Amino acid sequence: MNDRFEAIGRLEDELAQGFEDLTPHWEVRGADPVLTVRCGDVEVELVPQDDGRFRLSAAASAEQVAQVLALLTRRPAPAPYRTRSRRLSAVQS
Repeated sequence: MNDRFEAIGRLEDELAQGFEDLTPHWEVRGADPVLTVRCGDVEVELVPQDDGRFRLSAAASAEQVAQVLALLTRRPAPAPYRTRSRRLSAVQS
């Protein structure tokens, strides 16, 4: 378990040094160290796992989700009106 605390500390240091707009903060919830990272209105919680990976959970608007996925896939984010149009089409079907 101590390794998970070390892992969260290292990740917090790396994020603080590599991304100046992020606001990292970690706390202990139960037995888990949890690193919360905020940037603007997006908040991501990272929980280290025993296998060295991190479990992520996030709270974001639909447009922010599209922006995050665009970053992950290195594609341009869809225009907000396209996202809403697809949503309306799905509801009407």
